[in-house]
Amino acid sequence: MTNAEGFLSLQQRGQTLSCRVVGRVTMRHSPALRRRVEQCLIPGPVTLHVDLHECTYMDSTFLGTLVLFKRVLVDRRRGDFALVAPSPECGRLLRQMGLGAVFSVLAEEATPDEAGERLASEPEGDGFKRTVVGAHQELAGLPGPAGKIFRDVAAHLTQAWDADQSQAVAPECGTGP
Repeated sequence: MTNAEGFLSLQQRGQTLSCRVVGRVTMRHSPALRRRVEQCLIPGPVTLHVDLHECTYMDSTFLGTLVLFKRVLVDRRRGDFALVAPSPECGRLLRQMGLGAVFSVLAEEATPDEAGERLASEPEGDGFKRTVVGAHQELAGLPGPAGKIFRDVAAHLTQAWDADQSQAVAPECGTGP
């Protein structure tokens, strides 16, 4: 398996978004996808299908972002969310994490073509950090073993984020050097 970075291709038809995931996707892909889905929610409910048949790897942040989409779209009744045709690697990861029952899975769907919008990965910044922390909080909130695994990770990331935020604010408040 290669370590080359993957990519996301997004296509919108009305209120339906189809996201094609190719190769290895990580925390660097999550902020752009999250922002794009949030933009689509502004006018009303949206359907999001994430095609994983060409995905070879998802890190915990990307996986947590998918859990967030499921919660926001399905649990809060803001739309619909499903994974499409997970690759063997993704299927194995979902089973190992105990997430098989969390997501609706569609056997197959037409994927976005090359004309779809290609979402760029992002460097670190406030939006990036916020996405990483939020994704791990989503994973920590899951019931059972999957949530238990991420509770300490989410607590640590949240504590680090809070420390970064207070350091960034302190000089502006006149309490710093």
